[in-house]
Amino acid sequence: MNDEPLLELDSIHAYYGLSHVLQGVSLKVQPGSVVSLMGRNGVGKSTTLKSVFGIVRVTRGRVVFRGEDMTGLAAHVVARRGIALVPEDRRIFSSLTVRENILLAAGSRAGAVDEVLAWFPTLKGYLGRTGDRLSGGEQQMLAIARALVARPALVLIDEPLEGLAPIIAERIAQALHGLRGKTTVVLVEQNLKWLMDVADYHYVMDHGRIVQHGTSAWLRANPALVEQYLGVAA
Repeated sequence: MNDEPLLELDSIHAYYGLSHVLQGVSLKVQPGSVVSLMGRNGVGKSTTLKSVFGIVRVTRGRVVFRGEDMTGLAAHVVARRGIALVPEDRRIFSSLTVRENILLAAGSRAGAVDEVLAWFPTLKGYLGRTGDRLSGGEQQMLAIARALVARPALVLIDEPLEGLAPIIAERIAQALHGLRGKTTVVLVEQNLKWLMDVADYHYVMDHGRIVQHGTSAWLRANPALVEQYLGVAA
């Protein structure tokens, strides 16, 4: 891997009203890696993703992407720079078919549908179905596919497994494994065992700060730390 990070957060701060949600978050994401943000509910994980994407304003610190200071840029400008966000509520176009959702995200690029079916073969039987007629798992696969098919350099994925069956979680894991080394991914997810299988590196958040970081092997070797900050057994 290149020693230069694709994404670097340098002590970023952010607020919701008077609430100081991010209190100096710093992390680095290397090109081609899959990185997780872990922590209990309300510690700032989703806000960190939204800060990178320009949805939440960074009041102090820097968001650096591909060596460029992106702090303060609007979300549509961030997207043009090569970052995609898959939000917790998925945001697919419910009145469009699966095929239309894919082609819209890919700029009608030839072969885009085949790319998506290589990641998520299950969607083959639903190409003509509108988004509002998909199950939650099918919508999540489509949301991730829409982000990936746009060929961003970095994909931010917020809570991809929420409410989904284990078989869908496995399919999403397989797709992310297939992208390792090609696309850089930052994930927020509560399923610790799934994250330790899918991600290369983990940042643990607590009260708006990064408090620990390391590999999956490091997490497995520190069950007390995992229980302290995540409230689950490693």
